[in-house]
Amino acid sequence: CGQSEPITMRIKNILKEYDEDGDIFKELIQNAEDAGADACKFLLDFREHKDPPESLIDPDMALCQGPCLWAFNNERFTDDDWKNIVRVGSASKENKVEKIGKFGLGFNTVYHVTDVPSILSGNKLLILDPNVSHLRKHIQQKANPGIKLDLSQKRLFHCFPGLFGPYEGIFDCNFTKKCSPEPYDGTLIKLPFRSEEEAQRSEISKKVYHEQDIFALQQNFMKNSQVHLLFLRNINTLSLKSISSNVSTPLRDEDMPTLLDIVKTVDDTMRISNETFIKKQQQAEKSLMEHDIKCTKVIDSATVQIVQITSQQFGETKVQSWLIYNCFGTGQSLKMVLKENKTEKEKAVFSLPIGGVAVPLQQDTETGKFSPLQNYYAGQVFCFLPLPIQTGLPVNINGTFAVMSNRKGLWESGVKHKWNMALQDDPVVNAFITALLALKQMSENKQLEAYCYHSFWPEREKVYDTFKPLVDAFYYKLLQSSSGLELFCDGEHWCSMNNAIFLHECIEENAEISRLAARVCKKYIKGPNFVVPIPLWLRKSFKQAGQEKVLQDKTWTWEKFYQEVVFKNLAAMDPKTRDTLVLHAVDLNIEEIDHLLTFYPCIPTSDGQLQYIRKLVHPFGRVACLFEPDEGRLLGGTKQDFCSPRRIQRLLELGMASDHLPLEDITHKACTMTETWSVDKKKAYENAKCLLELMKNHLNDKDSPHWKTLRMTPFLPAFSPGDIKMKQNTTLQQPTAIFSDRFSLLVNMIHPVLDHNGLKLHNTDPVLKHLGVHNCIEPETILQQLEKACKHSQSLDTSMLHKMAYECYKFLDQWISGCENTMFISQQANSFPFILIGNKFINVNCVAENEQFEAKPYLHVLPHAFTSFRNLWETVGVRKRFSINQLLSVLEKLKCQYGNEALQESDLSTCLTILIKGIFEARQKTTRDCLIPNDHGVLQPAKDLFYNDSPWMPVASGITLCHQNIPRPMAIHFGIQTTRHHTLENYTIDNFSPFSFHFEQQEQLTVRIKNIISAYPSKKDILKELIQNADDAEATEIHFIWDKRQHGKEKTFGKRWNNLQGPALCVFNNKVFSDDDLKGIQQLGEGGKQNLQGKIGKYGLGFNSVYHLTDCPSILTGDKLLCISDPNQKYIETKTDRPRHGIGYNLTDELKEMCLDVYKSFLPDQFTLEEGTMFRLPLRTSVSTENSKLSQQKVTDEDMIELFSALFEDPEGLTLFLKNISKIEVHVI
Repeated sequence: CGQSEPITMRIKNILKEYDEDGDIFKELIQNAEDAGADACKFLLDFREHKDPPESLIDPDMALCQGPCLWAFNNERFTDDDWKNIVRVGSASKENKVEKIGKFGLGFNTVYHVTDVPSILSGNKLLILDPNVSHLRKHIQQKANPGIKLDLSQKRLFHCFPGLFGPYEGIFDCNFTKKCSPEPYDGTLIKLPFRSEEEAQRSEISKKVYHEQDIFALQQNFMKNSQVHLLFLRNINTLSLKSISSNVSTPLRDEDMPTLLDIVKTVDDTMRISNETFIKKQQQAEKSLMEHDIKCTKVIDSATVQIVQITSQQFGETKVQSWLIYNCFGTGQSLKMVLKENKTEKEKAVFSLPIGGVAVPLQQDTETGKFSPLQNYYAGQVFCFLPLPIQTGLPVNINGTFAVMSNRKGLWESGVKHKWNMALQDDPVVNAFITALLALKQMSENKQLEAYCYHSFWPEREKVYDTFKPLVDAFYYKLLQSSSGLELFCDGEHWCSMNNAIFLHECIEENAEISRLAARVCKKYIKGPNFVVPIPLWLRKSFKQAGQEKVLQDKTWTWEKFYQEVVFKNLAAMDPKTRDTLVLHAVDLNIEEIDHLLTFYPCIPTSDGQLQYIRKLVHPFGRVACLFEPDEGRLLGGTKQDFCSPRRIQRLLELGMASDHLPLEDITHKACTMTETWSVDKKKAYENAKCLLELMKNHLNDKDSPHWKTLRMTPFLPAFSPGDIKMKQNTTLQQPTAIFSDRFSLLVNMIHPVLDHNGLKLHNTDPVLKHLGVHNCIEPETILQQLEKACKHSQSLDTSMLHKMAYECYKFLDQWISGCENTMFISQQANSFPFILIGNKFINVNCVAENEQFEAKPYLHVLPHAFTSFRNLWETVGVRKRFSINQLLSVLEKLKCQYGNEALQESDLSTCLTILIKGIFEARQKTTRDCLIPNDHGVLQPAKDLFYNDSPWMPVASGITLCHQNIPRPMAIHFGIQTTRHHTLENYTIDNFSPFSFHFEQQEQLTVRIKNIISAYPSKKDILKELIQNADDAEATEIHFIWDKRQHGKEKTFGKRWNNLQGPALCVFNNKVFSDDDLKGIQQLGEGGKQNLQGKIGKYGLGFNSVYHLTDCPSILTGDKLLCISDPNQKYIETKTDRPRHGIGYNLTDELKEMCLDVYKSFLPDQFTLEEGTMFRLPLRTSVSTENSKLSQQKVTDEDMIELFSALFEDPEGLTLFLKNISKIEVHVI
């Protein structure tokens, strides 16, 4: 018995979908609901059971006897449940549409916390072990990792008391109290929390559940559990208890304190009064039953419930009321379910077409009456249980949605998406509207207080995109319903959309006027129509839902209001109301209302009559003296109403006579400005100022053709393009061709700029906007300004040029910060010299921000004044520092310019600056051969140059030296060869060529040498080995020279070699090395004399004892061949990066001269080197020991004295058995 497929991998993949361990509680609640249980209870058990392993069904079960989570529901497992629970992730309930979950898939969320879940129900106990790590004794096949125990077998309780002990007292479980326990009435699931040892073995999850993790799980459940029962039909009780780790058995009630207790009760029900709707629901249910779809006990579509959720937590009780309604789909969703010949995929998706809503309410504990929540409620989605999906609706919605397998989201593609859309459009919207009708009924019955008709209507902007189609369907059905849903209310009367009148939002902006308008409407508008208040968010929602036309048809604008209510009833209104509304009409400055104002006699005169505006006269105007008060022409009122300056101005605009010039005359005067300009510019300025003032009276007459003429007429004085100081003569320009002077520095090179100072006109004056004077600017214009400035930079004032560039860069920088599409700026800025440096514009690719050097005129550092415009420089591509390609391009440009000619001094300095500061000191790597000035100042590739590090030697023919200002480290950085390496390479040839040979101990491992010298622990052995080797070489004399001197360090192989120019032990014998000797000394540990009879030593093996004294022995034989061994790879210098363990040189006169200090250290003046072999052993110093892999012991004077004392102690013994050596001498220098 067990889960029968590749278990651990399948479970692991399922857990990736159910990525939160908090899903465990939901899934277990869901399974309890589907089982028909009315109670679901959880218990956190922190006890550790220390039962002996033999009391368990398997000793490995001891690992899961610690803290666990118990889950109980009061329904037993059915036979189908036992079959389904062992199928990992299979859709075990997919064809049972009345089930809200898919048992088997969701149950696997328990593996987030445990590896060994167990289920007790009736007389069976199922233990699952997918890892096969706890029940190995009982699991025969890994494909079925679990066992099912028949608890009717009494022997189980006697054999395995430790297995059943933890169950005792848990949700009425009494295994140990009865010898033959009765079948367990319910289902009890045990989930032992995964321990560290289990996590190490687990192939499912490595997460360990420590105490803090368990508490986090507890907190997560308690925080989000208040709404779990909302849409569940069966479960009405949910609780969580805990048992601390120190509780002993038997358990008592006080040992299990309640942490959370949630109870759902039905307070009231309301039967749906819409019989037509009820019939449709009954017909839908009948159709579903005819198709063998069980749906009779899933929902009650004829009843609205008022439920109360009571939660107790930490001693605090919270009560939340809800109005809940669910119904069947009767439209598209029902058709999809009843569709014949459905595909298998459609069968899997289409379940019962159910939708519902839950409306949050609060109940007054004293009066028992309900009211909406004071705070906005953010609704979420339920598929009977809550999903972690926010909707933005003010209610919770429920539906048989096609949910992702992990219940984290709804399907948004394919046939499942179509199903979800059908549910939203059909049953969910119908349930929503039915709930609103129920709320209306409660409001009418005085059960619901402080309720506005739109309290629970969705605000479309707040709703998430996934659910906007639901909102659209809601408003469509609300407004387009043929039955006329009476869901609108003016505070007293309910009406449908057909009878609702909405005042335009601009009317409701002013609260006082809005109240007055509503009162007037109520008085003069007759039923069945009613003026319904509508908030701004609801207007937007109507429009966004595509119902703008319907709303617009039912909305009264100011014009409609004044036309239908005010002006038709002027005579019947009291004077105060009338004048208040007329004054507001004057203040509105709306063309349509202005027409009504001029069409009706509505303005009071000084004698109390109502007069037409066109017949009114300004009481303080020039023509006022022509009229008497009793003529009924002079404007009446006070400065607080009609005679206020603002109202007088409005009346003048509407036709009241005064010092007014018609726009036609103003236009004519503007057309004559060029004539006046040619005669008297001062007068022309005054005329222009006057015209502009007069035009301000006509700003509301925006549709007059005269404005178009004015915009195209040159009558405004402006500075010409290029006059950046704005001090030269002005010319007349048409308004649409000029810019406001606040943009002068941004456009004055390419566009004329208005002379604001001369006109005494502020650059924000609205008349300028009306005339079309440019009051905004685009980045393209700025780029044109900079390009023009670039072309004329040499002729412009440097200070003004800098200010202009600064403002242009500042504008572009700010514009870029608020825009995504900046590609065109980058492209344009890189098409001409864009950046001002000094009095000249430079290309972007020649400028860097933070560079420490400049290479003018090729590379420049961005001026400090411009560095703050980071957005701009990043957009156009100004780098923080010069790139290697920028630097190399300058060198290549100079190469193209000069060819093989020497660079001028300034350009030579530029090159050296780039090479030294830009590349070498910045440690930049070049990907191609760099151009370097040679000693004549001609640029050449680095590979063709040499650095002269042996100046005492003549330069060979064909050698070109790099410039003298390039130091050796820099030359090495650029890959320039040194003359010394070049010369040495000429005398170093691998594979023993006729001219030089490759000398290197082939077995170069320092560890091997270290082991060999450990076999020669005595320093006396060193001299003996050297004497023996000389004797075997048939030498007749040998000299030991302790050379304490420090030799020269100038003419050497290099700096690394200079460490060997100090004190050394030199050993000379009068025999030149043979080829066999050379080969033998390279064979580490084998020697070159192993096959030669008569040879006592093993030249090569014993020779390695010299490493007691030195790290780098060298041999000069016949004054021709120099052999160097360097096991540490520290002293031999080569031009390649590959270090060497040894090397050999043909010692020619030229090489002796070049490395004279090295040659002299072999004592050519004291010994005839061409007739023998000189060994030089540089003594190991305290410095060289730091990096030596051979020995950490330096050689002291005492060591050398001790070494030589061996010769003096037994000279006869040393020479007694020698065949050839007849002379041994010791020297000290």
